[in-house]
This record gives sequence, structure tokens and C-alpha cells, in this order.
Amino acid sequence: VAAFAAIHVTRVGDFLDADAITLGATLSRAGLAERPIVRWQSELALCVDVPGLTLADARVLAATGVADSRELAETDAETLCQRVER
Repeated sequence: VAAFAAIHVTRVGDFLDADAITLGATLSRAGLAERPIVRWQSELALCVDVPGLTLADARVLAATGVADSRELAETDAETLCQRVER
């Protein structure tokens, strides 16, 4: 939490609005791994934008390449199921 506060990321919106590469580089200097930033942003965006979606659901969707609610809405169910089954 202190690492995020130090870079003025104190709200969910701050995290979602931040550039993932810049945020990752800054947090890596604070000892946090850079890799998961984009995934975390996708998971959080899905949870915020899709009512009733659980974090577990968001993790599965993000792992299949769905980054936000727009992509989820544009992906047909059959394609989504195929991605999840892989």
C-alpha cells in the first residue's frame, strides 16, 4: 500500500488510469513485480464495470485476453467458451 501511496495511486480510478508500463517500472523499484500490472488493471476494470462479476470470474476473463467490459460485450459466447476451455 505504501508503494502505491508514494506514487499517488490512492484510489481504484488512479490505478485504472495509470499507464501500466510506467506504473510497473515505478513499482518494481519499490520491490513489486512489474509483470502483473496489466493483468491487475484488466481484472479490476472488469470487476468495476460488470455488475455481479467476481474476482475469480475477472481473473478467468483476463487470462483469456478480455481486458475490459467493451471486449467482453464484443466477444461472442462460443469464442469466449473456447478461450476458457484452453
